[in-house]
Amino acid sequence: MNTNIFAAVTAIGALCCLGGAAVAQTPPAFPTKAEKVKGVRYLTIETLESKPGSRTWEIISKHFIPAAKAAGVPAPQVYHSETGIPRTIVVAELPGGTDDLEWQYTADDLKWMNALAKQEGGQDKAMALLKEYGEGITRRSRDVVHMHTN
Repeated sequence: MNTNIFAAVTAIGALCCLGGAAVAQTPPAFPTKAEKVKGVRYLTIETLESKPGSRTWEIISKHFIPAAKAAGVPAPQVYHSETGIPRTIVVAELPGGTDDLEWQYTADDLKWMNALAKQEGGQDKAMALLKEYGEGITRRSRDVVHMHTN
């Protein structure tokens, strides 16, 4: 490929990516300041396959979701597959957007963990429940997605 054509295509591609602009859009004006993307919500979608007889769904519905409500943090939405391999799909908002991905534990995670410990009768019991939950999962995948709010 001619290097001039390659450079032109690369430059056009870079301009189209600025600020999350779609390829079909007109490139934005040359940026003069840093600016976050507006009008989007970020979520995680976690797909779980559980061992037969595990209490994965019970732990989510009877322990994890009530702890989220008690902590005052967003509770995840939980779905179950109707076809194919039985799966549980957990959709949780990232209130801090993609910045939440930089934390080992967010402030909301700590609120939730404290509420779970209080609910279960102590940190050791909460950790035992988390261990049981993790051991009941045979396969897990996670995607981070966004949706436009305007």
